[in-house]
Amino acid sequence: MTYTPPTWNEPVELKLQCGLTRSFKEACDALYFLEEEWPVRHGAAYQRARRWCGMALETDKAADIARRTFIEAARKAGLLNESTLPETGNDCPMKPHA
Repeated sequence: MTYTPPTWNEPVELKLQCGLTRSFKEACDALYFLEEEWPVRHGAAYQRARRWCGMALETDKAADIARRTFIEAARKAGLLNESTLPETGNDCPMKPHA
């Protein structure tokens, strides 16, 4: 049986440098984007996002952290479309979900 990583409850939307937007619903797509299309491939937030998105491909226990670290990396890179995030305060990777 093949493991299928879970989709995220809420997608993460990025504003690309070309002006288009792109929505991510799972760690697999986020990891591909981080490795192949990310504009600046260095920094602690970027490395955390790559690590956690990779782990989320192996266990669903990492999916939530993968999403939160992807959000933080996108925020640091200036790609995050902040207006699409819920206003719960739970998207910071350093804060546990309530």
